[in-house]
This record gives sequence, structure tokens and C-alpha cells, in this order.
Amino acid sequence: MKNFILLTLSILLLTGCYSPDIYKPNRIWKFQIVFNDIETNDFISLKSYDELFGMQIKSEWEYTFKNDDNIHYISEITGIVENNRKDILSLLRLVSQKVWIHPPRPSIDFYRLRHTELVPFPYVEFPLKIGNNSPWELTLKEGWKDWEGVEVKGNITVADKVFNENKNVNDSCWVIDAYGNSRIGKYSATYLFNEKKGFVNFKYYINKDTIELKLYEINF
Repeated sequence: MKNFILLTLSILLLTGCYSPDIYKPNRIWKFQIVFNDIETNDFISLKSYDELFGMQIKSEWEYTFKNDDNIHYISEITGIVENNRKDILSLLRLVSQKVWIHPPRPSIDFYRLRHTELVPFPYVEFPLKIGNNSPWELTLKEGWKDWEGVEVKGNITVADKVFNENKNVNDSCWVIDAYGNSRIGKYSATYLFNEKKGFVNFKYYINKDTIELKLYEINF
């Protein structure tokens, strides 16, 4: 009986992690990269897949940029966690209802986007309410070279709810403020989250620079 219960819970857990409402298979979010000090016409896209990446939804960030009159592409496979359904596991509080994604973190320091690892990731937990606060801790693992072992501590706060007039959204969005502190420095970000279309804007504050990913188009 015990084994049956464990098997049932495992199946429900996998189903809950792999039955997204927002980040469904083969959806694409294309963002324009905007800086405070550089003019570019570069883009970055997030695509969700119909398969798992570990226990997460497989996703891919693809960077499109121009250099020396040539168009270059860099891709990065990563994962998304989405469990915002009121299934039995959520009702029993065995699994929290949440959505979080890995930010773009290219292996090269592409327009300082490497620093997104030093800020709490885009994350929301339901039910959303202004003032909700979640602590954040992360230790950078192997592969981060000179940053390996760096500990990031911070918090994520639901700061506001605003109307987003972006033509691809045109709906209310939650404003999520994130603050991270490590031996590398103190960095912050503001994310906009829409309950139908997910994270639709990312704005990072890296020292005196701002890096913003503005939703340019979606395919759904």
C-alpha cells in the first residue's frame, strides 16, 4: 500500500510539473534587448519544448545579434518550472503553486547578461498578492569559472500590479522586484508577470547599467 501511494504521488508530481498553462510546448517569446548606453537591434527568444529537462520543462534561450556585418546565434538549453494548477498536490500543500524560469545566462558575457545569475530568478508563487516576499539563496556551481562557489542571497517581492500596454500583452501584470547580494556585488531586477502570457518584461540593474528585455512578439 505504501509503495502504491508513493507511486501515485510521483505520477501526480510529474503530471503537475509537465502540464503547464503558460509555458506550453512550442511557444516562443521574442524580446528586444534595450540598454541605457548602447543602441542595438539585437533580440533574444525563449522557446518551450514538449519534453522535460530534468524535472523541469525544457526551454531554450536563443540570442540573435549582429557583429562585423554578420548575424550570429547563440543558444542555451535550460528549464522552466510551472505548477499553477489547483491539483490535488497543490490542495494538499505538497507542491506550491508557482512559476519560475531560468533567465538568459550565456556562457560568454553577452551584453553583461551573465550577471542575471547574480539576481533572484523570475519567480512567482500563488496566490499573488502585493507585499508577498520570498527569500532567495543560490550557490553558483561548476561551469561559472571565476564565479564558481559564489553565494547569492536576496529576496523577491510582489511590488505592484499595473496595466501593460504592450501590443502583445494589453493586460494587467504583476510587478516583481528582485534584489541579490554576493561578493561580486549588489544587483537588482524588475520583472513583469502576466497570468496568461508569463514573464513579459525583464529589467536588470547592473552597476550603472540597465539591461531590459522588452517583449517584441509571441507566437500564441
